[in-house]
Amino acid sequence: MQWDPTSESLRNLGEIYIEGNKGGDYIRIAHIKDNMVRLEIGHCCVVTISHEIPVEILTSLLCKATNYGDFENVELAWDDEFSQKLKAQVRKINEEK
Repeated sequence: MQWDPTSESLRNLGEIYIEGNKGGDYIRIAHIKDNMVRLEIGHCCVVTISHEIPVEILTSLLCKATNYGDFENVELAWDDEFSQKLKAQVRKINEEK
């Protein structure tokens, strides 16, 4: 199934919450108004970011943090073994497309 960011259901969502690491890592993005969102990020069981920011800043941060989609060269916060496991998941899912 192709992801369509223009679909009516996604445009009206209002909030996105995703977690991993048994809840120890999560991201919550909630639409406030106009181009503003509330960004909350928990990393390694600690709330590390909780700010209201423009969407334009969020997209810029995500592009830079992911090295513009070059996940192989992204430095992660975990040890090399776990980091390589995560990168392997990215490779596998993208090869299946």
